[in-house]
Amino acid sequence: MELDPSALLALDTTVTFECWIRGDAAVMPANTTLFEGVNSAGQREANVHAPWSNGRVYWDCGYDGGYDRIDQAALESQYEGQWVHWAFAKNAETGNMKMFVNGALWHSGGGKDNLIGEIVRMNLGGSAWATNDYHGDVAAFRVWDAELNAATIADWMNRTSLESLNDHPFADRLLGVVNMVG
Repeated sequence: MELDPSALLALDTTVTFECWIRGDAAVMPANTTLFEGVNSAGQREANVHAPWSNGRVYWDCGYDGGYDRIDQAALESQYEGQWVHWAFAKNAETGNMKMFVNGALWHSGGGKDNLIGEIVRMNLGGSAWATNDYHGDVAAFRVWDAELNAATIADWMNRTSLESLNDHPFADRLLGVVNMVG
């Protein structure tokens, strides 16, 4: 599903993408792209493979001659057959990239200081050019112009309606929401 990238123009230093996923157990692990955003040169600015065929989850963000990446092997129960909440955060000022599973920090990496460039094409449920799909269901996809921490993610991950986010501590930094199942 192609998303309108205009809401993402504010991104530069910090971001958090979050959603619920349920991968198709009959297919996973497979080469998948949960979402991807690219700049005008077609270079990756934000991307998640959840998972790749090797069972690793990859979080790529920020392009400067190459993109910043963290990755880690995941358990099948973390990406297939049941709903699992994932969040992917980056702060280019501190150089931190983080992945959260069900509101708990799951993996992080430092020295990741590439700024997030202008995203001109953004797809949810597949790569930017629809050449690599996500095999499963996605719900409550949200993009924040902030680096959310574990406590905030855990406290708010089960609130799926837009109205329920009005009191979120970063409500003014919410850039987009796609509420769907499947």
